[in-house]
Amino acid sequence: MTISEALATLSAKTDSIARNTEECAANQALENAKARCPVRSGALKSSLSAKGGQVTASAPYASLMEKKYAFLSQSAQGVDLIKIAAQCLKKAL
Repeated sequence: MTISEALATLSAKTDSIARNTEECAANQALENAKARCPVRSGALKSSLSAKGGQVTASAPYASLMEKKYAFLSQSAQGVDLIKIAAQCLKKAL
C-alpha cells in the first residue's frame, strides 16, 4: 500500500476511528471506575456504565458516594488516549 492509498483509507475511516477511540477509552475508564468503586451491596458497581464516551452511575446515591470516594472523576486517570488511538489507527490500516 502506498502512502497516498493509506492516507485515503485513513481519511475515509476518520469518524469510525474517532468513535472507536472514544469507546475504547470509555471502556477502560469504566474498568478503572469499577476497580475504585466502593462496594457494600454491589448495586453501585452494577449501575456503572460507559455511554457516549462517559462513565456514569445510575444508582440513586451515586453522587453522594462520588463526593466521598471520587471513583468516577478519577476513572480517566491512567487511560492512555495516545495508545488507544494508535491501536485504532493500526486496526484501520
